[in-house]
Amino acid sequence: MRYLSERTSWVVFSTSVIVVIVLGIAASAMTSRYAESEKWVAHTREVGTRLPRTRADMLAVESARTGYILSGDEGRLSQFSDATKAIHHDVEELRSLTRDNPSQDERLDAPGGDAGIRLKVQEWGTSRTRPEKRGTALLRLPSLGRI
Repeated sequence: MRYLSERTSWVVFSTSVIVVIVLGIAASAMTSRYAESEKWVAHTREVGTRLPRTRADMLAVESARTGYILSGDEGRLSQFSDATKAIHHDVEELRSLTRDNPSQDERLDAPGGDAGIRLKVQEWGTSRTRPEKRGTALLRLPSLGRI
């Protein structure tokens, strides 16, 4: 049987150790990338769960406003107020979640995409609706600037 020389054995051993170290460093780098990727996926999912809640709050505002305009029920105003506060809270949460992405943060400020614009219209109509003039508030809208 043929044995390797002592020097050859050390070269093979050293090369093996270097390969194991390089593989460890590569595995560590890949694990870090994977963890960062998972962090962004979780962040995206969190934003995705906040959006439907904001939409639901917008529907609650519209429903309470329409109910108040049609019925004059003062209880609808408290529902309107609660939903309005929830929308403001939701938009602030979305702002805090999108601060790292200026283009998404700008979408919250865009006239067509901002819940605040729709909320402004809802608040305006509800604040100017008296029970005796319920139907006319639906026809009047405030000036929203450029849209």
